[in-house]
Amino acid sequence: MLLTGPPALAKTLFLWDLERVAGEAALWLVGSATSKAGLWDLVAEREPQVLLIDELDKMGAADTAALLSLMEGGRLVRAKKGRELDATVPIRVVAATNNDGKLSPELRSRFAIRRLQSYTREEYRTVIKGVLTHREEVAPEIAEEIAHRLDGRTQDVRDAVRVARLSPQVGVEKAIKPVPW
Repeated sequence: MLLTGPPALAKTLFLWDLERVAGEAALWLVGSATSKAGLWDLVAEREPQVLLIDELDKMGAADTAALLSLMEGGRLVRAKKGRELDATVPIRVVAATNNDGKLSPELRSRFAIRRLQSYTREEYRTVIKGVLTHREEVAPEIAEEIAHRLDGRTQDVRDAVRVARLSPQVGVEKAIKPVPW
């Protein structure tokens, strides 16, 4: 599965939740920091059931090419002297990207693509309250206040998380002031 859409729609948070649920069965990667060799070595060593890749569009073309055979049949083949590898690792890949247009057609074809749209104001408030109460362990009434005060000012879930983390020291109103609008 590939989650794609504008920034700040909690795609990364979704991947983090999958990682938390899957535990040792998941392998987390960030596209900009992943190479073909590193990907193959980690998958061969850990044999995860789920590969989670954030910022897939930031991976280089040669590095994303390594995903093609892995996603097709779970096969890893490397024919470099001293670094030979021939392994089959059945794996599912869940990735996130802001722009799937940067991916090769071959790579896109291996994903079920879910295109996310910007939140409505009501959806944003609901997401904020959920993230703050479940992930950040904020009291429901504080989560409601943060969602209400940020409504119409931002679509970024990270803004609400920053406010929630700062608010115990300075209060919600003061925690919101430094947020750039």
